[in-house]
Order: sequence, then structure tokens, then C-alpha cells
Amino acid sequence: MSGQWWLGSSRGLATAYAAPSSTSKMVVIAVMGPTGTGKSSFIRNLTQNKSIKVGHDLSSTTTEVAAYDFVHKGRTFSLVDTPGFDDSRGNDQEIVNGIVGWLEQSTASAAKLDGILYFHRIIDPRVGNTARANLRMFRRLCGNDNLDKVLLVTTFWNDVAQSLGERREQQLQCDNTFWKPMIDQGSSIVRSRQDRTEDLTILLRVADKNHKFFTQAQKDMQNGKTQAAISAACHTASLTEQAQLEKAAQDARLAAEQARLERVRKQKAEARKAALAQERARQEVRRREAEAEAWEERMFLEREQRARAEAQRKRSQAQEEKLRRIRTGLELQERLEREERQRQARFAAHVCRNISLKRKTCSRCFERMDLRGDGLWCWRKSICELLSNFSAHLGQIAVTATTMNIIFVKYAALADQTTEQDAEIRDIRS
Repeated sequence: MSGQWWLGSSRGLATAYAAPSSTSKMVVIAVMGPTGTGKSSFIRNLTQNKSIKVGHDLSSTTTEVAAYDFVHKGRTFSLVDTPGFDDSRGNDQEIVNGIVGWLEQSTASAAKLDGILYFHRIIDPRVGNTARANLRMFRRLCGNDNLDKVLLVTTFWNDVAQSLGERREQQLQCDNTFWKPMIDQGSSIVRSRQDRTEDLTILLRVADKNHKFFTQAQKDMQNGKTQAAISAACHTASLTEQAQLEKAAQDARLAAEQARLERVRKQKAEARKAALAQERARQEVRRREAEAEAWEERMFLEREQRARAEAQRKRSQAQEEKLRRIRTGLELQERLEREERQRQARFAAHVCRNISLKRKTCSRCFERMDLRGDGLWCWRKSICELLSNFSAHLGQIAVTATTMNIIFVKYAALADQTTEQDAEIRDIRS
């Protein structure tokens, strides 16, 4: 047996409410979520009630809170269909008033909920501000203490690739401003593929908990708050939370911008530091190159000085050797001349000065003059030859003495030049 009860009038959300009588055997589940997420299709598929209108675009077909009940496995399920926030036919405040009105009637009749299904389209590429505002008002109505009775239902799985849907589902679970806080407090995620058997499993999962509860809005009513106050509080809380989230997002953007600027500043500082280090490295390279060039220049000068000194030493040695040979030649000449003078002196003692070169014997001492084989008169040598040779020797001695004097003068000048070069070398080295 299936039935239907609702609140409302033909123009939309109304002021008169009807609620089911309190019964422990009835499983009451509220179906909530944004417009166009498949709430009415889900209920129609389960109840097999063809009178439930289903939209095929983002315009809402549910204009009032209505409950549809049916029996499954001996249990009566009552599915409460609610208009979505961001409804095309009414503003969010009117929708909140309608839902709170229904909750007020449920509280008066002591009808508690067994669970809440919150719908979301998996085909949506991202979560917009409207969806976040919808969820904030839902959480305010439900209360954080009841989030463990909430099932987060993703729909339209047949219209998206499995891998893409799974990635988006993972993003919803990890979004700190969407589902993650609810999951951390006990909410669960289920998938609806428009398969009645699978959808019945979702309802049985709620029913098996057998844990009825009042929402936060119902608790507020029990504490004396009026419907208007609760509606206004939900709307205000949503706006406040939205403002806080926007401020947090703005702060996050500012922090991100500051972090970016700080990274840019650090990158520029590191770039300047790297450029300074490179410049220092280039200066160090230039300094070392200059030192190497100076060292090579010093080595070149030292090698050149050593070469000049070695050449000078060799020239000095050659000159000394030449002087030594000259001295040796002079000594030999002197010795020969001395021997010649001694020989001539001996000859002079035996030759008569009055000798007649035409006679064979001396007219004074009558010593015999021998003839050589060439027919010349000879007593070894004639006195004329001796005198002639002696004069020639005297001339050679004079020439040799003059040559020696010139050599000694040149040697003295060369010694002075060598001394000056040695002094220059010592100055360069110092």
C-alpha cells in the first residue's frame, strides 16, 4: 500500500502543514539537495508512483514539501521530497520556511527522522557557490550531531565515464569546504544509478540503523524558538558562513599572493646572489690569469737574464782564453828572442868584425870560413845576416808590445762592461 501526504497550495510553498502520525514501524527519510540533482526521480523510481513529476532540466518540478510512502519487506518507508535551494520558483528563504514548517509539524506529532539523503550530481565538473550555500543551510537545519545519519548520494553516474566520476567523487571527499567535514563526522557516500534494487539497498541501510532523531531545527523548536527565528537563523548562518568562507578564500588568495611575491623576492635575491658569485668568480679568474701572466713575465725575464749572463760568461771565458793564448805566445816569443840574443852573443864572441866576406879565412884571426853546398860563405851565418835578423826581431818585439797594449786596454774596458751588467742583473732580481 502506498500513500501520499504533503503541505502546500497550488502556488508553491504554503502555510498549512500535515505530518505523518508517530509510528515506530515507519521509516521516515528526508530527501534533500540542490535543484536538478534527481531527488524526485529517485523517489518515483522507488515508490513506482507515476504521479510524481520529474524534471529534465535545472528547473525545479518540486514546489512544496511532500512525503511519499510505500512498503518494502514489511517496512513502511516515507520519503520526504523537498524543493531544492536555488529553486527556480521561489527564493531560498521561502524554501527554508517551508522545510522548517514541515519539521515543526513533525515535531508536534513526535515524528522523528530515520535518516537524510543529500543529493549531488556527479556530472558537475566543479562545486559552485550555490551548491556550497545549499549545503551550509542543510547542515544548519540538520545539525552537526546528526551528520552520522546523513548519506551523501551521488547521481547521474550513467552520464559520466566511470574513471572521471570516481575522480570527482574523490575530490568531493577531500574538499574541506564541502563534504570532507561531514564525512569526518560520520556521513557516508553512496551512488545512485537509477536502479531500483540498488536504491532500495540505500533505504535498507538507513532503516537497519534503527536510530530515529530530531534535527537541530526540531530541537530548537522544542527549546522555544519560532519557525521564523529558525528560518532567519539558517539563512543568516548561511550568509555568515559564506562571508567567512569568502573571507577565508580572500585571505588564502592574499596569502598565496604574498607567498608568490615572497618566492619571487627570494628568487630575485638568489639570482642577485648567484650573479654576484659569478662576478666574484670571474674576478678571481681574471686575478689568477693576471698572476699567471706576471709569473710568466718574471720567468721570461729571469730566463733572458740568465741567458745574457751565460752569454757574457762565455764571452769572458773566450776573451780570457784569448788573452791567455796571447800571453803564452808573448812568453814564447820572448823566450825565443832571448834564446836568439844569447845565440847571437855567442856568435859575436867568435866572429871577427874585420872579416872579409870574399876571403876564406879571417884576415885577423885566420879562422877558416867553411863553404855551404849552395856556394855561399857561411860560418853558420855571416855577421850581416845576424845583424839583419836581429833588427827584424827587434821590430817584431815592438809590434808585439803595441798589440799587447791594445789588448790590455780592450780587456779593461770589457771588464768594466761586465761589472755594469752584473750590477743591472742584481738590480732586476732585487
